[in-house]
Amino acid sequence: MMAFFYVILGFLTSQVINMVARLTFEDFFVIQLIPSAFLSMFMYGVMAYRSSSHNWQYACAVYVLGFLFSTAITSFILQELFIPPTLAFELPILLLSTVIGTLIGIRLRTKNNNKPTAAEFKR
Repeated sequence: MMAFFYVILGFLTSQVINMVARLTFEDFFVIQLIPSAFLSMFMYGVMAYRSSSHNWQYACAVYVLGFLFSTAITSFILQELFIPPTLAFELPILLLSTVIGTLIGIRLRTKNNNKPTAAEFKR
């Protein structure tokens, strides 16, 4: 069963690598980076909105651990240390989406905490 898994994983990995290798930078930017950045902004925003403290520590930990985990998994699949050649483009965009999403979540939480309640309107 494990051998079948490795054969399928190897086939899919080579297919994905060949597909991504043929993309132009514009296609890669639109297909890969923009959706990932918007999803990151949404997820970091929700996390910062729901958490009342340690927002920046959580955001930093999730970002760093996610990057290290994805690098480790990719390196494991390729069986060599893999540093993506697009790291110079991906890192600033994803870091910016992390910061923007966390700021949006913090801003929304503080804005909603300052709204008067129904009981305060009746006074």
